[in-house]
Amino acid sequence: MPRSDRIEYDEQTRAAYWVVPMFRPGRLCTPADVPALVMAGRCVDSEHEV
Repeated sequence: MPRSDRIEYDEQTRAAYWVVPMFRPGRLCTPADVPALVMAGRCVDSEHEV
């Protein structure tokens, strides 16, 4: 997980960064958003099964 102050891609280090800066550490989304994201990922994954 990137540090909260890493908000730009660094070509030299290729370190992870936040594409969308967070308001504060520990507050990325609401708890209800997590299962919704998981279900959305499962739907996309199941569409690509062979």
